[in-house]
Amino acid sequence: MPLFVVGGLAIGVLTVRASRFAFYFIMGRLLTSRMMQNETGWAAWIIGVPLMLFYILLPIAITIVGIYITIYASVLAASALLFH
Repeated sequence: MPLFVVGGLAIGVLTVRASRFAFYFIMGRLLTSRMMQNETGWAAWIIGVPLMLFYILLPIAITIVGIYITIYASVLAASALLFH
């Protein structure tokens, strides 16, 4: 029983940690890139703004998936305990 719960929680925690790392890494690279520093007019905004939105929403989506995986693993463990 604890193995399933610990496994599910570990997956959830690792997913949150990985998404947070990816968010900060990618945002740092994006904000320090030459594209955003140079004044290239509308091209930088057309490319940069959707990229930033994508990289902001992606970790949120990954986190939600991690939470669902954790809940699913916990329900699986509980059902295995109850109906074994």
